[in-house]
Amino acid sequence: MSTVLCVYEVCKLVGLSSHRQVTLVNVKMDPILQPSSEHIALGAIDLFLAIIAMFGNGMIILAVSLSSCLQTSANVFVINLAITDFLLALAAVVYSLSFWTQTNFTGLEIICAIAVAFAQTCVGCSIFTLASISVNRYLLVCKPRKIYELIFRRRVIALWIVTIWVLSSAATVLPLPFMIGELGFDEENHQCDAISSQELAAIYDHILAVAYFPIPLVVVIFCYTNIYLYVRRHNKQLRKQLDEQLPENSSSTAPTSERRSEHEDSPAKRRMSVKQIQITKNLFLIFCVFIVCLTPHALCSFIGCASHYTRTLVALNSLINPFVYGISHPYFRKVFVNLLKCKPVPEPSAFASWLYNLRSSHHA
Repeated sequence: MSTVLCVYEVCKLVGLSSHRQVTLVNVKMDPILQPSSEHIALGAIDLFLAIIAMFGNGMIILAVSLSSCLQTSANVFVINLAITDFLLALAAVVYSLSFWTQTNFTGLEIICAIAVAFAQTCVGCSIFTLASISVNRYLLVCKPRKIYELIFRRRVIALWIVTIWVLSSAATVLPLPFMIGELGFDEENHQCDAISSQELAAIYDHILAVAYFPIPLVVVIFCYTNIYLYVRRHNKQLRKQLDEQLPENSSSTAPTSERRSEHEDSPAKRRMSVKQIQITKNLFLIFCVFIVCLTPHALCSFIGCASHYTRTLVALNSLINPFVYGISHPYFRKVFVNLLKCKPVPEPSAFASWLYNLRSSHHA
């Protein structure tokens, strides 16, 4: 009101007509937004997490690009996961900046709508890729090699990746033309998000929750549980075979306890034990990350308590993924160390060799 009075007084001073005064008075002013201290803090936290996620996933992308030993069919899903999580981190930067905005300028709605749609698609793509990795490992460990090679061919993998992106995009975008949900700047929550005041906003959240969470969750639990049971069963069979070999060596003068100890310390048995322990730890960590990060938001989407905190927990999965699937892998870890030390990576790819030659010629 005070702004209108000020404009009116200025018009009187400069001698404008009454029609011109009305025109100026009716100019739509951009509403002023006042971010709270909570919004400022959330924006800072989101920006910090986004930077870490971009660094971690960027390292995964760089490692696969530079080392040929990492360019395997199984790692196609890992690199797709890293690209998805990297793009999600970029969208999170827009989210974080929206917390700090003080003016609802004209392009804000469009920017937020694109960022939210992009982020929702990347979340779905990340979840589907996690499930695909579990299927890949399940077939590799538990099924004959022929089945694995038949399924995971180049064309099939390419079609698989495209399908992941299409399904994720469809779940995000298709409900919107039917007025189910609306994306943009949510003034009520002072952030880029699905508009909470929209009439069918709850149904849109339900659609995303049903599309993204139940099936991938069941697939991940099924695959990794069967991998664990397979390794456990294999370890028991190995123990039994070693125990059956003991009577053959009964003529030995060494005590039975010493002979058993020698077999238990054999290289094959030791390798199996180390492998089982490592797989068990990785699977437990994968279960924890997947369930802790995704389940709260999925449940809250159904009961109506979804918030920025539960969405941040989902995005946090993108930050943790490169460390779970990258650092725990011995080859990734070795390439990471060389990259951080600015040393040549093991088994450099053609792209890496070209970069090294370019660097050498530049210094020469």
